Amino acid sequence: MIKKWKFTHKMTLQTKGCPDIICFYKWEFIWIEVKKDLEQVNKWIKLKDRYKAGETLPKSYKRELNQIKYMEKILENWWHFILTYELDEVITFIDGLK
Repeated sequence: MIKKWKFTHKMTLQTKGCPDIICFYKWEFIWIEVKKDLEQVNKWIKLKDRYKAGETLPKSYKRELNQIKYMEKILENWWHFILTYELDEVITFIDGLK
């Protein structure tokens, strides 16, 4: 039997746009943004592409815009950023760092 886990959290001290999980493995920072399902991942990617193309996003996407800007800062500093809804993706990525 496969159990499904649901994690909820609220961090009031966290910077707006900061990914959900921050970890450090073998001298590497890994920032992980977790989405509910593939549909949310695809929506986020489309918004990122629109933002990178110079399009102004509606104010209703303020949270996603903060996340995109944070992701850019992470990647500028040569850290790792994972956008996922599956644990297996994270495991595969970390196994690749070994």
